[in-house]
Amino acid sequence: MIRAAWLAVMAGLVAASPVRPDEGRLPRVMSLNLCTDQLVLDLADPGQIVSLSVLADDPSLSANWERAAAYPKNGGAAEEVLAARPDLVVTGTFGLTDTARLLEGLGTRIEAFDYTQTLDTIPGDIRRMGRLLGQEARGEAMAAAFEAELSALTRPVTPGSPTALFYGQNGVVSGGGTLASSALAALGLRNQAEIYGVTGVAPYPLELLLSDPPDLLVLSEPEGSAPALADLAMRHPALALLAPQGRGALPEAAFSCGGPFTLDALRALARLRPGGGA
Repeated sequence: MIRAAWLAVMAGLVAASPVRPDEGRLPRVMSLNLCTDQLVLDLADPGQIVSLSVLADDPSLSANWERAAAYPKNGGAAEEVLAARPDLVVTGTFGLTDTARLLEGLGTRIEAFDYTQTLDTIPGDIRRMGRLLGQEARGEAMAAAFEAELSALTRPVTPGSPTALFYGQNGVVSGGGTLASSALAALGLRNQAEIYGVTGVAPYPLELLLSDPPDLLVLSEPEGSAPALADLAMRHPALALLAPQGRGALPEAAFSCGGPFTLDALRALARLRPGGGA
């Protein structure tokens, strides 16, 4: 009852004085989603950022976690948005849909982004976020640079192409339909998990990994956090049986979201590619 009353009061204030960006001023933005957090960090001026989601500075999830530490965080609640009164709220199309619907009904501008599952959609998301933030030139430059470098890194996939496998905490792998799988294909690598029918993010039997090892095993590298029990799968003694030249590591958050920062992960993955890098 108290929350409903508070929301009603805030809604009345918003309705009486709707938020409109001043002419010539860049919009103030509030991000409620991990992936929009990272696009905002790359494209917005620091003064435009009202707050980011609580996941923005989690090193296991965010490629931009160190930069995100400088900004306030939000828990994605409608009350927080109404109190902060940003010009624009960006979020994902999954999760917090009820909150987004409520805020839209109260006149808040909401822009939702789909979850990135292929590299091809990243330039479009960069350009769109640039337009929303009044940073069209910056967005266009970043998107064009992404397209050019992706084109330079791309290799064809053939039946004889090397196999690769992303192997993370608790023995979980990235199968078909994931951004990581799209990255492997772009670099001319066949996803071992997808060959065995794995889709999405799912556990992968250690016995299968050892009996049919990929040409490249990419381990998740925890960053900025204390060791966890979930990391034990990546330190299993049996993995030492695999050829060291067929192993590498990338940050845990390398392909959790898509944006300009994804190029860093692609470059690192290209250097690990069996038979030569980019």
